[in-house]
Amino acid sequence: MAPNLATRPRTAGSLALAVLLVAGVALLPAPALGAPSSSLTRYPYLTDLIGGSVTVNWATTRTSAVTGSVTIGKVGTEPACASRTVAATRTSITVKSESQYQWQATVPDLERDATYCYRVYLGTSPRTDLLGSDPSPTFRGELPERPAEPFSFAVFGDWGQANSGSANPNQEALLARLAKTDARFAVGTGDIANPSGSQSNYGDLYRTGSSVSGVFGPRFWPGPGKSLPYFPAVGNHTPNSTFLLNWPQPKAVASSGGRYQLDTYCCLNDTSSKDYASAWYAFDAGGARFYVLQTAWDAGNLGEGTQYKNDYDTHWTPASPEYKWLAADLAAHASTPLKFAFFHYPLYSDQSSQTSDAFLQGAGSLEGLLSRNGVDIAFNGHAHLYQRNLKPHAGGLVSYVSGGGGASLVSMGSSGCSETDAYGIGWKGTTSTGGACGAAHAPTSTAQVHHFLLVKVDGTRVTVTPTNAAGDTFDVATYQFGADGASVPTPPAGLTATAVSTSQINLSWQPSTDDIGVNSYRIVRDGAEVATVRGWTTTYADRGLPPNTAHSYEVVATDGNGKRSDPAVVASVSTKRQGTVLRFQPSKDTYVSVDTPSTAYGAKTKTYADNSPVKKALLAFNVAGTGGCSIAAVHLRLYNVDSSPRGGEFHPLADTAWNEQTVTWEGAPAIDAPAFARLDGVTKSTWYEVDVTSLVRGDGPVGVAITSSAYDGAGYSSKEGPLSQRPELVVECASP
Repeated sequence: MAPNLATRPRTAGSLALAVLLVAGVALLPAPALGAPSSSLTRYPYLTDLIGGSVTVNWATTRTSAVTGSVTIGKVGTEPACASRTVAATRTSITVKSESQYQWQATVPDLERDATYCYRVYLGTSPRTDLLGSDPSPTFRGELPERPAEPFSFAVFGDWGQANSGSANPNQEALLARLAKTDARFAVGTGDIANPSGSQSNYGDLYRTGSSVSGVFGPRFWPGPGKSLPYFPAVGNHTPNSTFLLNWPQPKAVASSGGRYQLDTYCCLNDTSSKDYASAWYAFDAGGARFYVLQTAWDAGNLGEGTQYKNDYDTHWTPASPEYKWLAADLAAHASTPLKFAFFHYPLYSDQSSQTSDAFLQGAGSLEGLLSRNGVDIAFNGHAHLYQRNLKPHAGGLVSYVSGGGGASLVSMGSSGCSETDAYGIGWKGTTSTGGACGAAHAPTSTAQVHHFLLVKVDGTRVTVTPTNAAGDTFDVATYQFGADGASVPTPPAGLTATAVSTSQINLSWQPSTDDIGVNSYRIVRDGAEVATVRGWTTTYADRGLPPNTAHSYEVVATDGNGKRSDPAVVASVSTKRQGTVLRFQPSKDTYVSVDTPSTAYGAKTKTYADNSPVKKALLAFNVAGTGGCSIAAVHLRLYNVDSSPRGGEFHPLADTAWNEQTVTWEGAPAIDAPAFARLDGVTKSTWYEVDVTSLVRGDGPVGVAITSSAYDGAGYSSKEGPLSQRPELVVECASP
């Protein structure tokens, strides 16, 4: 049966309504809360800055006073923030067994771009100033319709988690940094107040405990929320009446014909009949259109379906109310040059549990609807990590997974890394290790994964800058969305071809530019395509060539629309003349594993580099017989026996005095040097070569350690393996 969206509508205004993350993050000073009234339980925060109005929200203890109000004035021309008084409405709520009132007041007639200050009050005679001695919060009015200057907004989701002391150092640091940005408003990707979105999970300024006050605790949303209007999408953590009450968006919903109410859903895919929030709407800001959509389903009411299937069948079939509303609104705003979409379930995710939502993909679902109607970029949550996805095909769009707002993090790439995952990072709590996909390096702390996005809009030019809890920016990407897919990547510039040995030529080039990003580069040797590398890669090693032979190379860039660049300027070079070639098998090799710290594996026929559990491969060679020759190239050849999305990171190993029969995790040599090379995806029963020329200067010991950022690590044959599969160090001397 289709969901019943008409039987029991309820407006939000009528509703009655764990873990301590790894420290090590430098905390900014929390926004000062001087001495507000003891009656104030939730610091005032803003929503629905749209159409010349804003909604101010706060909460108080339940006292004899039954009226509330907000006063507001324009900074600089209307002193005391009190030129107007607007009455507030109240709703009874309970936070950790305490009865409170949630208040909201919608302030109309605001001028665009003007700066306002405000205060909130309880009662009339006498009237209690709830902010006490705290300064009046300020905010700026709605953006001009066509702003003369660039503007920024923030994106984040999956936050509002607190431990038993209602603390969360990373979330605290992140929100403090968010409060210091120039963002004009923020948009959420879902799942606020862990674990279930209850009023106690949201909390207040005073109550503490496990999973209490993860949002409205004094060191979290009070800082940015008093000045930064928030437009969150609903998530799957019980999409309930609490969400509607705490984040009212009356003007945005009414002006776009959206839906923001509690509805009875019965009984799709054998789910139970329950009341859930229906929450979707759109608004304009700075000449762009923003779509806040619902892709969510209660994980506790699956019936015969799944979260993703129930959500699709409810919201995203062409006959569903939300799909029809979105299609009509997109058509009505066809001329809007820039459109953004925000929703919870990820179109594309390399997280093994919070996977890509295949039900939303394709021409007949949400992805196709957005792409056909000029939506340029989507921001998703659900997976508690960071992932930037290239446009996967002509019917898709650029997308981000931004689910690192403060909730417990999850692993990245444990089941592989997709071709369009340009940059992804996550964290596995059970092993305290970071994982990475695409161009990313594995993070070394949770503070490097928790993040928000600052999105700068300059006409149709959009720059996305992620900022982590440690205060670092990373993976900055710029798009030019005005070309409607007609843009062609620029030819790769600066192509160079260098002969490094008798059998190898190394290519390098400068990245191509494209309106939506480059997905891949095609490598063409002597007129024939020999390889394709990912769009974030600007080097290629062409191996297995005959000595003293000439070759010409071209490189062609391809984007997500299938558009190809002109080839780079041809680069030509000859492999080196044959010199002396020396081959060495390891003098010893093994691996060590953190989960069996006292076990030695030197007699095994395989070595491993893994991130879950952490395993490190160790190899040592004794190079001899070079006779002082000039070393042209040195390669480590490895035979893969266990496929992985990451073949490993290769480090110099200075200590080669270990014994393969006795060395264990507890006594393994330190790996202090950074990686000098890495392998991306590797496939079983395939040989791989790694350039280790920098490690060999002549005769003597050579040590290599292999680590991995992948939770599904790689395995290689050891010197105890079959003769034809054993590791080999190949040293090439330059020809005389």
